[in-house]
Amino acid sequence: MSHGLILTGGGIGRRFGHSTPKQCLDWQGHPLWIYTLSKFKNAEFITDVVVTFPSEHCKDARAALESIEWPFNVSVINGGDTRANSVYAGVQSLMKQSPNCSKIWIHDAVRPLISPDLIQIIYSKSTNCSGVIPALPLTDTIKHVADDLVVATVDRSTMMRVQTPQVFDSNHLLKAYETLEYEFYTDETQLFEAMKLPVNVVEGETRNIKITTPDDWELFKFYSESESASR
Repeated sequence: MSHGLILTGGGIGRRFGHSTPKQCLDWQGHPLWIYTLSKFKNAEFITDVVVTFPSEHCKDARAALESIEWPFNVSVINGGDTRANSVYAGVQSLMKQSPNCSKIWIHDAVRPLISPDLIQIIYSKSTNCSGVIPALPLTDTIKHVADDLVVATVDRSTMMRVQTPQVFDSNHLLKAYETLEYEFYTDETQLFEAMKLPVNVVEGETRNIKITTPDDWELFKFYSESESASR
């Protein structure tokens, strides 16, 4: 049973405040997204990868790929103007590249600290599920706020912070994109919710951060350097 991976690198990083998209920042001599993709090198079940990028960065992304030997087939495509459009383009490309792909993984290029352990946990869970996502419980008090005023305190006991990689049955995912108005969804789990398809949850990892702000970048460097020092 082959799995495919979509690595989403289509963001332009407005909140990061840097002229270079955060997924393209240099880390250990390579763009950050290459470091993220390398975390899947030992995932033997992944046979094909599609990386989505803004059109102006596709050429450089292909050149970066060619500098490294990969254990899977990798292609770079032009992503859409939204995350949903980019993922849909990735799904279409992946299914053409690997028609027998049974599961599709979707991972943020700016979550470079995904661990082999979490990848394996998600894989094991995905064999009997239509969808699997990693998530962490909320620890802060959550308030509903409107016009800078507190409206209510929200019960956090049933709420979780969702991470990637998220894994879905490929046929269900493709059907969801083909039949739903997907443009306003922020992740693929919402598509499965709309189609009444179950999505299972596994425990995520505190270090599996998404680099969105300069502070996130500094935290990533701290975590990464501490990992290297412990080896």
